[in-house]
This record gives sequence, structure tokens and C-alpha cells, in this order.
Amino acid sequence: MTETITRTRDEVNPDYMFQTINAELLVSAMQGKIDLNALAWRELRSRGLDEYGNWVGFDKPEKGIYYNKNIHRFVTIPSD
Repeated sequence: MTETITRTRDEVNPDYMFQTINAELLVSAMQGKIDLNALAWRELRSRGLDEYGNWVGFDKPEKGIYYNKNIHRFVTIPSD
């Protein structure tokens, strides 16, 4: 990690974010079997947030894209 972290609260310090994660999941993420960016995107969307943490609601995905868990990819919603 190239950024110097000066935060004091553990819950916002990325150095601690994987401490409670099972080792098998960490290995799968390192091997590229789990897309951590996709999981973060899905979690943000489940909270009604966009990629910047701004509230966008639950009705429509931001910018016409969403994460399709069946194919494990981001997909674009066709415009009308």
C-alpha cells in the first residue's frame, strides 16, 4: 500500500479490513477467483450508494450499470 494511513479508528483503517476474513477467502481473492471491486460495488448498491458514497437510492442503478451476480459481471442496462 503506497498511501500513508493516519486514521485512528480501526473501522475506517484499510490496514485492518481483512483481519476477520477467512483465509480461504483471502487466498481466493489473491488468486483472482473473487472480484473484490465487484463485491464492494454490490455492497454500496445494497446501501443505495454510488461509487463515491453518495446516496442515489434503490430504484435504479447509477449510470445504467449493475452487477449481475449470475454471470459475475457488471452489465449495462439498455437505454429506452
